[in-house]
Amino acid sequence: MVVGYQWKTSNGAGTLHSVLATDAIAVQPLDSSRSHLSFGELEWRDAEQELARRHAPQGKVKVGWYHTHPQQGIFFSDQDEAAHRMFKLAYHFALVVDPRFMEAGLFYWSGGDRRALEGPIRFVLGRGRK
Repeated sequence: MVVGYQWKTSNGAGTLHSVLATDAIAVQPLDSSRSHLSFGELEWRDAEQELARRHAPQGKVKVGWYHTHPQQGIFFSDQDEAAHRMFKLAYHFALVVDPRFMEAGLFYWSGGDRRALEGPIRFVLGRGRK
């Protein structure tokens, strides 16, 4: 789970949602293999409790989630879409990381009430600062 700050601004064209990702909470998979992973209710509840305990006092909220596709590249599988349905707010995103090619893709909600899943916005992962 990705944690951070969220705010919105309104203008004549509508509402703009902005996020600043600051932290990640590990969610232990219920089941996993080289090609899939799944999470149970208990695992997500544990992550939500950690969010409430460690991050909410600082005004931080759940802003999205991420996972890797070490061999498959950047795409959103049916299982990914099902998992992302738990992230219902307009600013919630999913990040898929391909560690082999050091790139990522950002998936996000669009379309207002229609809730269309858009993406990926692709970008290269670089080295951190020293």
